[in-house]
Amino acid sequence: MGWLPRLTRQTLVITGTADALVLAANASILACRMPRAQIHRVHGGGHLCSLDRAAEVGPIVCAFLRSLERTAINEVAELG
Repeated sequence: MGWLPRLTRQTLVITGTADALVLAANASILACRMPRAQIHRVHGGGHLCSLDRAAEVGPIVCAFLRSLERTAINEVAELG
């Protein structure tokens, strides 16, 4: 946990609110410790919500990756 604040990359944390293996609260703690993290909660999703709810989670992941792409393009333009 002590090293999480040093993660400077944007991070997407995905958690299922009905995860029986890892409490959803743990994902919140994880995301709060990372300075550039965002969290997506899959309501009613279990531990494998990324697979079980791919139709819901896929667009979230795609949007996150697109935002990284835009950020990278802006950073390159600033270096210009």
